[in-house]
Amino acid sequence: MRGTFDEYRRELDGMAFSPGEKNELVGRLSHAAAPRRARLPRAAVAAGVAIALGAGVVTAYATGALGAAADFLLDVFGEDAAQTQTIADAVQPAGASAAAGGLTVSADAVLGDDTHYVVVYSLTPDDPTLFEGVARSDEGTVLLDFSNIAIPENEGASGGGMGAYFYDADPEDASVQYVQQCWAQSEGGLAGTSAYVKFVDLYALDPETLKPVGEPLATGTWELEVPLDYESEAIALPVGQTVDFEGASVTVTELSVSPLGVLVSYDLAGTPDASQEFPQLNLPVFVSFADGTSFDATWAGGFGDDAHVTKGASFDRIVDTDDIVSVTVGDVTVEVPHA
Repeated sequence: MRGTFDEYRRELDGMAFSPGEKNELVGRLSHAAAPRRARLPRAAVAAGVAIALGAGVVTAYATGALGAAADFLLDVFGEDAAQTQTIADAVQPAGASAAAGGLTVSADAVLGDDTHYVVVYSLTPDDPTLFEGVARSDEGTVLLDFSNIAIPENEGASGGGMGAYFYDADPEDASVQYVQQCWAQSEGGLAGTSAYVKFVDLYALDPETLKPVGEPLATGTWELEVPLDYESEAIALPVGQTVDFEGASVTVTELSVSPLGVLVSYDLAGTPDASQEFPQLNLPVFVSFADGTSFDATWAGGFGDDAHVTKGASFDRIVDTDDIVSVTVGDVTVEVPHA
C-alpha cells in the first residue's frame, strides 16, 4: 500500500489546474459575502482537491471594541457572542505585504492554533476601478482566481491543506479580500512560526464557465511571509484508544480540538476492507457540540501511508471550545474536558 500512496503522489505532482478548474473544485464551497460588520453565513471549507505536499497525500479541505484584524474575521465568521473572545485574539501580521503588477496583497488578519489557521488578505489595486467589472457568484463571492496558488509552506510542517475564496468586505472601497483556511502538522505547533505564501497572476472568471476571462487583471508574483503570532487555544485529548476500522486495528496517537478545527493521528495494523480509494484516510471522526449538532471530519484533509495517518479538518465557523462536548473516533468517544 505504501507503493500505492507513492504512485498517487507522483500522479498528483504532474497535475496542473487552471484557474477555472481550481475555482470549480474550491470556489463552489464559498458562501455569501456582505459589507463590513455584516455576517458571512459560513466560512468556506475546501474539500475534494488532492495535492502532493511533503511526505504524504493531502486533500484540500464579537462585539465590542475590537481591532482591525478582528473586524475582518467578523465578516467571515459572524458576531456570535460565543466567538467573541476567540475572534478578539486575531492578530494583524506586521510587514506581510507584497506589490506587483499594480496590485498590493497584504495579510490583514491571522487567527489559529497548533494545526489550523485562517488568514484574511486584502488585494488593493493602484487603479481603483480594477475590480468594478468582476462578477459575483450567486453566493456572493467575488469571481477571481490566481493562476497559481501554492498551499502555504509552514516551518517544519510535514503535511497540510487549504480552502480559499474571495469576497468583498466593503463594496465602497477598491479592495477585495481573500480568505485562506489552512491546516498543517508541525512538531511543537504552528503558533510563533511563519507561513510562506505565493500567488501568481490574478484573473477574473466567467460566471457561467468559471474559467478565466481574457488577460490577467494583474500580472506578477506576490510572495509573503506571514507571521503566525497568535496564542493557540487547542485542547489536547487523551490518546491510546484502539478501535476496529473495517478489519484493521487503529490506535489513536494524537487527538486535539480548538475553536478552528480537529486533528487526529493514528497507527494502523492491517488494511481496512473498504471500497474507497486509500481507505486508511477514511476513519470516521465526528465532533459533537452542546447544541446537539455535530461536525463530520471523516473525509478530511490527510496524509500518511499504510501504517500511519494524520488528518485535520477546519470547522465551518469559529466555535467556543466550551461548546465542544466530545470527539468520536471510530466507535470510541472521547469527552472534551472543561474547567
